[in-house]
Amino acid sequence: SAPLPPLVRVHTVASQEHRMVVESQGTVRPRTESRVVPEVSGQVVWVAPDFVSGGFFEADSPLLRIDAHDYEQARIRARAEVAASRLRQAQAQAEAEIAVREWRDLGEGEPPALTAHVPQLENARAALAAAAANLVQAERNLERTELRAPFAGRVREKTVDVGQFVTAGAAVGSIYAIDFAEIRLPL
Repeated sequence: SAPLPPLVRVHTVASQEHRMVVESQGTVRPRTESRVVPEVSGQVVWVAPDFVSGGFFEADSPLLRIDAHDYEQARIRARAEVAASRLRQAQAQAEAEIAVREWRDLGEGEPPALTAHVPQLENARAALAAAAANLVQAERNLERTELRAPFAGRVREKTVDVGQFVTAGAAVGSIYAIDFAEIRLPL
């Protein structure tokens, strides 16, 4: 006997609006949250009055300052090293010019690199470049003694106060932006 075909029912479907109510709960969280971390070490000499748990602050407002004395001294030393390196480069350049002139006065053609003081001049240029890099680093470290807010927000937690010593990379607080909040709702 032949197999029986399956029975099929046909319904005409019409589209309509249907409202579903789904209950869920979640936690409001800031979209942007950051830990306040100093990039240099030192003693805290000032804390903003608004840098307290629950306090509000504006973008780019100072939150705290670290004693800048050692970093100012480092900048002074770096400036002195740049000046000394410039002097050494100028002396090396003058000595190279004199050596080349004396060699040519002898009528021997072009002088060898060592006689023309080429390595000494390159060394002086490299020393000046290194001193300039040290000056840039010293100036950046000095700027980093003041921690500024990267955005307008609120303080979640503060773990430092005036007189405490902070180390580079160790969090001293937690802040969050107040521009947007997110709520994650499991469905």
